[in-house]
This record gives sequence, C-alpha cells and structure tokens, in this order.
Amino acid sequence: MTRLTNSLKEVITQNALEKSGVVQQQKELDLEYNKLALEVRIEALGGESKAKEMDGLYSKAAEIAEKLRQSVNEDIDVHYALRPRLYASFGGMRLWLKYGKKENGDNTYLLTPCDSKCLFAADHPLSIKFSELEDKKRNITNKVKDVKANVTAALNSVTTVKRLLTIWPEAKELLPKDVEKASIQLPALKVEKLNEIIGLPTGKAA
Repeated sequence: MTRLTNSLKEVITQNALEKSGVVQQQKELDLEYNKLALEVRIEALGGESKAKEMDGLYSKAAEIAEKLRQSVNEDIDVHYALRPRLYASFGGMRLWLKYGKKENGDNTYLLTPCDSKCLFAADHPLSIKFSELEDKKRNITNKVKDVKANVTAALNSVTTVKRLLTIWPEAKELLPKDVEKASIQLPALKVEKLNEIIGLPTGKAA
C-alpha cells in the first residue's frame, strides 16, 4: 500500500497544475511579456526604421572598438549597450521586462534604450496592452491558487494512494507512472468541482 508522502503530494499537485492548463498558460504569458518588451524597445528607439539604424550604428561601433582593442588597448569597449531587459513605465507603474531567451536557453541581449525613454502614459497602446497582460496574470495566479487549494484539501483528507483513488478516482491520471495503481471502488466524495477545475477526466466533453 503506497502512502501519500509530502513529495508524492507535491508531484500530484504539480501534475494537477499541468493538467489544468495554467502551466502552459503561464509559459504563453511569459512570451507575451517578452513580445511587449521588444515592442517597447522599438517604440523607445523611435520606430522600426530608427531602431534598425541604431542597431547598425552599434554594430559599427562594436567593430571599431574591437579594432581599437587589438591595436591600442584591450580595455576599450562599448559599455552598457546590450542588455537582456529594459525598465519600462506604463501609466506610472514601473517594472523590468525581459526580451526572452534564445533557442539554446541563453538570454537575448539587445541594444537597450535608457529608462527615461521607456515612459508611457496610461492611454498609450503599449500601456493598454500591458494592462491586458496584467489581467491575464491575475487570472492565472487565481487559478493556480484555486487548483492548489482544492487538490491539497483532497490529498490531506487521506493517507494512502488507494484511499485517494477511492474518494477521487480521476486522480489516477495525476499519479506518477511508477506508483502502484489501486483498484477504484465506490467514490465516497463528490469531486465534480475539483475535476472541472483541473480538466479531468481527459477527453470529457466541456
């Protein structure tokens, strides 16, 4: 008989979060914030054309600096030009926005405008987009809390996997593959709400 240890509860809870869709939603939201950072950068630099011009100037400056390092002094460089994030303000709310990561997992470094160029009024399109992302973020955070609270309540009501599957048969989908599969008997607890929150069982019509 497999006992519900704290580590097993953590795995089940994480699997429930994955199943509910919030983990994927958070990943997609992170990408949207990255996209916003790129849009803020372009706007702060004066638009697409101006940004390309500035990127070109930086490339030339970097080439010149490299030649000077080789011929004059190895300490010569173009300092503080490339950064992985920028500091923006939307209607007075300030925060760091990252550009994202490359395919190899490294941070993306770009020519970054100073903070004073990344100030946007509350009615600016980028501020409106930021507010929409913040609303999504709050909804995801609330769903995470909801899933965790309900799953924790179910897990804390029993001490073994067998008993868990007795009161909540659909939890079988959340168990690690190497955990002993207990036979499912008569459910003793209504778990419809919990199943609806997480999205169990798989394939059930909405």
